[in-house]
Amino acid sequence: MSQPTISADGIGLRLGPVLGKGGEGTVYAIENRPGFALKLYSLEDLREREKKIEAMVAAKLADQTKLVSFPVSVARTESGRFAGFLMPLVSGCKAIHEVYGPKARNENFPGADYRFLVRAAYNVACAIGAVHKAGCVIGDINHSGILVSKEAVAALIDADSFQFSANGANYRCHVGVPEYTPPELQGVTLSAANRTPNHDAFSLAVLIFQLLMMGKHPFSGAFRRGDLPLESAIKEFRFAYSMKRSTEMQPPKGFCTIDIFPHQIREAFEDAFSPNGVNGRPTPLQWLGLLKELESNLIKCSTNSLHYYPNAAAFACPWCLIERQFGIQFFVPRVPAFAPAEGFADASIAGFDLSSVISELQRITVPTPISLAPAISSASPKPSPEAISLASKGIESKALGVVGLICAGLFLFYKPLLWFVWGPIGFWAFRQFSLKTSHSGHVRTRNAALQTAWRDKVRAWYEASGFAHVQEIRARLERARADLAGAPGIRAADIAEYKRNRRSLQLQKWLEGFYIERAKISGVGTAKTAALASFGIETAADVELSAVMAVPGFGPKNAEPLIDWRASLEKHFVYSEAPTALDATCLAAIDQRCTNKIIEAKRILAAGPAELRAAIRTLEARAKTYGNGLSALHMQWLQLHADAEHIGALAALEPLDLDAAIKLMPQPVSASQVGSKGKAGNGATSVGPSSHPRPNSPQASSSAQAPLCPNCSARMVKRTARRGRNKGGTFWGCTTYPRCKGTRSI
Repeated sequence: MSQPTISADGIGLRLGPVLGKGGEGTVYAIENRPGFALKLYSLEDLREREKKIEAMVAAKLADQTKLVSFPVSVARTESGRFAGFLMPLVSGCKAIHEVYGPKARNENFPGADYRFLVRAAYNVACAIGAVHKAGCVIGDINHSGILVSKEAVAALIDADSFQFSANGANYRCHVGVPEYTPPELQGVTLSAANRTPNHDAFSLAVLIFQLLMMGKHPFSGAFRRGDLPLESAIKEFRFAYSMKRSTEMQPPKGFCTIDIFPHQIREAFEDAFSPNGVNGRPTPLQWLGLLKELESNLIKCSTNSLHYYPNAAAFACPWCLIERQFGIQFFVPRVPAFAPAEGFADASIAGFDLSSVISELQRITVPTPISLAPAISSASPKPSPEAISLASKGIESKALGVVGLICAGLFLFYKPLLWFVWGPIGFWAFRQFSLKTSHSGHVRTRNAALQTAWRDKVRAWYEASGFAHVQEIRARLERARADLAGAPGIRAADIAEYKRNRRSLQLQKWLEGFYIERAKISGVGTAKTAALASFGIETAADVELSAVMAVPGFGPKNAEPLIDWRASLEKHFVYSEAPTALDATCLAAIDQRCTNKIIEAKRILAAGPAELRAAIRTLEARAKTYGNGLSALHMQWLQLHADAEHIGALAALEPLDLDAAIKLMPQPVSASQVGSKGKAGNGATSVGPSSHPRPNSPQASSSAQAPLCPNCSARMVKRTARRGRNKGGTFWGCTTYPRCKGTRSI
């Protein structure tokens, strides 16, 4: 390298490789000053910038924090002309968008889990707080000015653009990106605006939201009245995930909402993105407390060891649900050099005795509804006064009928012409004999009512006792047994499928290396890039016409440059027959999926005997308690039986059949009907004996206990959306509506 022409602190600097290049200048490594970097400006007019850098160096800002790459020395040419500044070198880090974007994170931070994201958010708040403590305002917070290390430590660069005041002079920040600019500054000439820490607080809240919500931008969603640019959504305070305000925005379909977070986190986001935030948003210090609390209360997913989630999430791991729905991976494990795992199945179930667990389960006798039916009395009650009265009237009627027929016969024999006398007498006498039939109709009506009441009462007893819950546990145990037994076969099938699709997967992986954020695509600026990322479109591999068209703000015309960009990249793809890093990654992912399935199956089966016994104890107690209604109803039938027998209408009566009523219940789904990949269900031994057809277990959504409202903690109920994008869909709504409008997704 030629003799250095740049010096700092009187020492000549030997320029090393270029570390970065932007619109204002170029950043170099320094060969003779390890640990430092040099920024050389390419601007023509450097007078104001020189004063600002000199003031920053004089204020010794770099001594106040190690989290910000503040200027430490002024750099000048041999002639003494201002050229740039020396600053601490930040190495081994990636821009923050490489952290919150799932695909970039999986590429650059394999093995990172949700705890990493929460800690990164904490450290970003810490770094921004350090800037404010030093008397600066960042102003231009953006996705490339914050770097994150593999330990989740955050560092800020581009400190020369910060707003800074010294010696009566205010050096403003002249720039900003729309997706991080607060509503009150949207459309404002930024070079003339005095920035405040509250402006930074908006940008910080956006970054924290993106980190905690897998790259989603808080203002990117579907607008009810057509397309709305991201800048306009921010300016109009249309927080797409708001649970307190009607913003006419819906978050990307199928993704989780902020109800997975504790109340304090939700409130912080609402405050940061609402009109009230103009007067005060959560500060970095407040975020530090909230994120520390969030981190300490994360729950580890029982299925995926890389999944941690907030303890406020209802029922299940939200990342598992989204990954299953969209076929994506939010987190991937670190992949060592791949070696075929012939012992995979044995190693995966080592220490778990499946046969002993199944044997224990089969020793548990699951009671049938017949075996738990309440004791029903067989005693025959005496006929009721009403029946006795009806029977007496029947005898009297028959006697009168005999007398009437005799009289009618005499008139007919002696006075046949007096038909108008003997005819009515004979008709009246015949009616007296038919009263038995009328009594039968009365019995038949009462019997029909009792039969209906009996079936309803049996159903109520069956449901209240918990037979369905017991059968649901049995079905879950059977599925777990099938999953565990079938894991090796599933793995083999998945590997075979991977080999069949190897070429298309290589192409997919190759396209995933081209990020929209790094490319120069006509009509796609930073705001549109953020909108695309919020809808899961980060790389060329995600660019499909239908997917792009689903993003608000994109139509056939401005989607075309993206489609053309992908097509131009595909032309340069070269397929490799040799083993690649992708093979190791995909095969490791297959092993991870199978391992997750095995872990979950083992967890269910290990807890199965205790869970099943507890459910049976509850079932037996409830069946006894709720069976009193059946006994009382059967006593009514016995009384009707005695009455019918007394009045001679027994043929009109049907027995109350408990077994027949139970058979009217929906029958259970068998293990072979439960969708289980592979051949695990063939020839499977069912879990636990039963001597009666099992009732249907309700779906998890109906049998699960309703969640609590995230706003007021009242119980929630299922409701149907009447309007909006999710019209006709179901969601959890607060029971105190309209006083409280809290909701949760289902």
